[in-house]
Amino acid sequence: MLTGLMDNHWKACTDWVNPNGKPNLQFSISYIVLFLYTTNKLVVFGRWERNDVTEVINTMAKMADHAVIADIVSIIMEKIDMVTLDLCTSLLPLLSDLLQSKMDRHLSISVEMLLNLVRVFGSVIYSTLSAKPSVGVDIEAENRLERCNLCFIELEKVKRFLPSLMRRGGSIAKSAHELNLVLQDVS
Repeated sequence: MLTGLMDNHWKACTDWVNPNGKPNLQFSISYIVLFLYTTNKLVVFGRWERNDVTEVINTMAKMADHAVIADIVSIIMEKIDMVTLDLCTSLLPLLSDLLQSKMDRHLSISVEMLLNLVRVFGSVIYSTLSAKPSVGVDIEAENRLERCNLCFIELEKVKRFLPSLMRRGGSIAKSAHELNLVLQDVS
């Protein structure tokens, strides 16, 4: 199905010409970007239909498509109760990367999701890291400590982006300031 769709799209790209007979490169490039976004989104939704959120996140990480990441994160935000510490560990690198986007929508979604994750998992992350090591072998505790360490590293990266976001002004600055306060409260 996808191959036929791709063939039709590429043929359409080659058909676009200026009145002078030369290819309309600007239009073609815009079309290719839209086509890649659509294709990436189809791949991610294929994973989503299998109810494998971990695979969805891993697929998005490989794509590094900010638009797709923002769209899927906005869906995950509506179902925040399905996010576990393990998913949080996978989501945080995507969200910190999304903070480098030039698009306000991407920044806004990233900061909002980060706020949600820090509110839900922040105290768990910081209390796990500050707890005394357990006596004996506790595989579950060791796994939780490893996930919390990964989350902590990503949250430290996020903290470095916040000053520039707070200087932007507007709703993004307000949300970034709120995230900064929440991070201070839990750490």
